[in-house]
Amino acid sequence: MRIILTLVLLASTAAAQVETVPPPPAPPRSFVTPPVIERTLRNGLRVIVAERKHAPFCSVRLVFRSGAADDPADRAGLASAAFRTVGKDTYMASEIEALGASFGRATLHDSSLIEIDRLQPGDLSAALSHVAKAIESSAFDRDDEKDDEILDDVLAREKDDLRMVMSEAERIAIFVAPHVVFQNAYAHNIAGSLRSLDRIGSDDVASFRAAHLRPDNAILVMTGNIRPRRAFAIAKKVFGKWQGDWWETLERTEIEESPAARRIVVIDMPTAPEAAVVIGRPALRRADPAHAIAVVADAILGDGSSSRLYQEIRVRRGLSYAPSASVDPRRGAGPFYATVQTTNERAPEVAGVILDELEKLGSTLANDAELQPRKAAAVGQFLRSMETTAALADHLSLLAMHGIPLEELARRIERISRVTAEDVQSYAAKHLGATDASIIIVGDAKQFLPVMQERFADEITVVPVEELDLDSCCE
Repeated sequence: MRIILTLVLLASTAAAQVETVPPPPAPPRSFVTPPVIERTLRNGLRVIVAERKHAPFCSVRLVFRSGAADDPADRAGLASAAFRTVGKDTYMASEIEALGASFGRATLHDSSLIEIDRLQPGDLSAALSHVAKAIESSAFDRDDEKDDEILDDVLAREKDDLRMVMSEAERIAIFVAPHVVFQNAYAHNIAGSLRSLDRIGSDDVASFRAAHLRPDNAILVMTGNIRPRRAFAIAKKVFGKWQGDWWETLERTEIEESPAARRIVVIDMPTAPEAAVVIGRPALRRADPAHAIAVVADAILGDGSSSRLYQEIRVRRGLSYAPSASVDPRRGAGPFYATVQTTNERAPEVAGVILDELEKLGSTLANDAELQPRKAAAVGQFLRSMETTAALADHLSLLAMHGIPLEELARRIERISRVTAEDVQSYAAKHLGATDASIIIVGDAKQFLPVMQERFADEITVVPVEELDLDSCCE
């Protein structure tokens, strides 16, 4: 009996000690950026080195300031396909992975890049030599059967990926969103469409590679356990003879302003077990001074389990497992997207919740009890990312690509810490207005379309999924 009473007392004491109010955020940790040194080779290649003496590995980024935004209007997917052909004939990826490093490549809207991580410092020269061999042989031969086979293989894989997209509601919504949100060079998918890929030939790839894969359009970033003097010597030795068509003027696609205008598009997919909801609109350039405010606004609205969308959509209403929202800053005004998967019949409710939260963020001030922890979360996320040489290389690459001084990396925490509730409200009202946000829903339309038509006075475009054309799906 005495044991039972003791356990009851202990349990009641523990219950009394349960905190109902979260503790205040801890003071920001100090952060010292490693010294960053840069030089430009005679051929125009910008080289950036950040040494971390005690890091076990190195990371490398070779970034070209050209991407999907540079695709011709009728050949969406050209940048991605052209970049995927690089190094196929020299087995670049296999050679680098044989060194024990990881290799990746990606085409984004504003850039194309090669990524090497977990590279032993002693293998830096060998890895870069494989990259240089692939890049310097980037003159795609229109009449070479082997090059034709490489392109055919790349295009076949891209088409397979697109066909897989068409089987998943969430991926369809993400692919359709740029067509709905933008009216400029961002108004298509990085991978293009089945029809646009059919238009791409060897001449297109040869022209794109010659025009964009050149040293004066590239940035080489090296981070980790590598002395700057050695890194620059390797860069000069490996890439110093790379010329490209430097005598030709480099023409970059102008990213025109794409005014926000609400459009509502429903992709009717009767077989979809759940609906995918995307709310989107043009938002912010990466070089905009309001970038730090955007980071805090993301943290408040949709980044993490304490964000407003997570609390409202998952915790209070049980509408979805993992709602998210963020801005993707680019050379031009990049998009804000909020993405949620939910049951078909509750898709209109989810869309309404997101729009209500956007309106609230731009019309009322966040209180200090919410603002300070979300700022601390944003700072903590940045600090955690900076623990790796890969993240350091990514941050420096982005700054360099957008023409932002590299010293901004050291100011990141200070700029986030200085954001006020008034800053967030003003930013949200200007860049995240709900009345101009577009709505894309992919799902079984018969379960939610009548409610959508009642709730939203705007015209709703309905496209059966079997008729979806990523070239003109929303015209």
